Amino acid sequence: MNDPEWFSRLTVNEQRKEQLARMPYAEYLRTPEWAEKRKQTLIRDDHRCRLCYSNEKLEVHHRTYQRRGREDLNDLTTLCESCHEHFHSKVEQSDLMDKTGHALYPDPTVVRKNKKVTVQTWEDLLVGLLLEATSLTSHVCGIIAPDDFTREDTRMLYQLLLAFTAQKPVPNQSLDVPPELHPAVLRCREEAMYILSRDEVTQARSVVQAASRLKRMQLQHVSEELRKQAPVTNEDDTPPWDMPESEQEA
Repeated sequence: MNDPEWFSRLTVNEQRKEQLARMPYAEYLRTPEWAEKRKQTLIRDDHRCRLCYSNEKLEVHHRTYQRRGREDLNDLTTLCESCHEHFHSKVEQSDLMDKTGHALYPDPTVVRKNKKVTVQTWEDLLVGLLLEATSLTSHVCGIIAPDDFTREDTRMLYQLLLAFTAQKPVPNQSLDVPPELHPAVLRCREEAMYILSRDEVTQARSVVQAASRLKRMQLQHVSEELRKQAPVTNEDDTPPWDMPESEQEA
């Protein structure tokens, strides 16, 4: 910053949060502040992995690092060691933290507005919302079918959700997701993270909106494909009811 005295004007609590945000990630994980956040997250998630529901070798995963030191509980989720390693298999966590530790703290709505939204984005958002609130599946099963999904993993997850809802599960019964779909589950939940922090009415409205948007996009795609495949009309293709009367008689 251009003002060298800005830090001294912060309160003690604000200074501590700035220190937590800027210290090396490994050092941050040894602080009492992180220990308390970790404890709160494990209690909220009932000491179970949010992907495979295991209760062994649990770790707390950052959904975003933009609020390090001042995390909201919605920024964190519980994963078992296996699921956590799978998620980070292509990204070295410490390297990622070194690059993002000094970032500002943008409003998540601004981040979403700047993100390119694709068909896959809507698919992930819909499935992510349904995974957290499986009862909402009944609101969209008449709008969108599994074949409307473009990605194989989101299609399979939606099929699992439909079958799970049809069974009329008992309260607190968990959806059984095969290990090969765990990366897709985490990706979808990441996409739905911000809306999942809102009230139930907003979540239900977002589920219907996402399903309707996906259906409309799918119908537009089918319409475009049919238009491309339609033969070029010429004089010989003119149906009899569009011909002049003289030609019809001939």
